[in-house]
Amino acid sequence: MEINDLKLTDKIDGIWCPYYDDQETRFFIASTESTAYKKCVARLSRKISPSKLRKTPELQQQLTAAAMAESILLDFEGVKENGKALKNTLENRKKLLAIPDLRDFISDQAMDLANFQAGGEAEDAASLKSSA
Repeated sequence: MEINDLKLTDKIDGIWCPYYDDQETRFFIASTESTAYKKCVARLSRKISPSKLRKTPELQQQLTAAAMAESILLDFEGVKENGKALKNTLENRKKLLAIPDLRDFISDQAMDLANFQAGGEAEDAASLKSSA
């Protein structure tokens, strides 16, 4: 890997990540380090008192899921509901992120900075992790 490929870049809006071994289901995910996500969390946090937010884990989780729906989970493919392809809307992204296992998967991928290195894709980052 070239040294310049190790640098994080703002040019990468997101990466496509297959949902574990299912190559038909994949999610286009942005980094939790993205400016859009940080601004979204700040905007949503201003609507809630800081003490209430600190004391209520459920509220923290709701705020995080809402911010992820707006700025982390950007797109998806291969997700169906009642046999029909689910459209990429904010409401459907919120619905998907209400599933704890999926929310954890999306969050893990969004926090993994190796996924967002210049010139890298999720598969490249996964192979780097396995060889370390």
